[in-house]
Amino acid sequence: MKMPGKKTICKIKKTMGHRTLKGAVCKANCFLDAQEHNSILKDGVLSSVLNTKKSQGAIEFIILLGAVLFFFTLFISVVYSRVSEQNREKELVIVKNLALSVQDEIALASKSSNGYSRQFDIPEKISSQDYYISIDDSRIYIKTGRNAVSYPVENATGNIIKGVNLIKRENDWVYIN
Repeated sequence: MKMPGKKTICKIKKTMGHRTLKGAVCKANCFLDAQEHNSILKDGVLSSVLNTKKSQGAIEFIILLGAVLFFFTLFISVVYSRVSEQNREKELVIVKNLALSVQDEIALASKSSNGYSRQFDIPEKISSQDYYISIDDSRIYIKTGRNAVSYPVENATGNIIKGVNLIKRENDWVYIN
């Protein structure tokens, strides 16, 4: 216990979570024990330091939250672009397969004898999208919003329609619909 009226120098042992207080020296008349001394420092001198630590923690949290949101957004955009690319490739495969199947139907009809007749279906939509299909200048054309293909075909007369098509060979010519 300290004697009243005697000037002493006391060292603050408790750091209160702040590195600069470690071993700090109080050069005042000290009649208080360590707990009371720390209480006075907390209420007076250290209140601004403690508020600064709280503010620093809030800023660090906001920065961390911003970084997490940034990387999450980046991850979602990469996943979305890959899914979009896969959907586009899937649609292209479907368009190519449709064009090749029509090409095969026309080739089969042109190699058959007169009197050949067959029905084949053309879907109304490709991947729930509308599309354009036609035969011009001995080529089959299929075009969607994102894809287009063209393949050569044997000479054929007529138009391909969405739905049921009739292909036949008469007088050495291939007729569609």
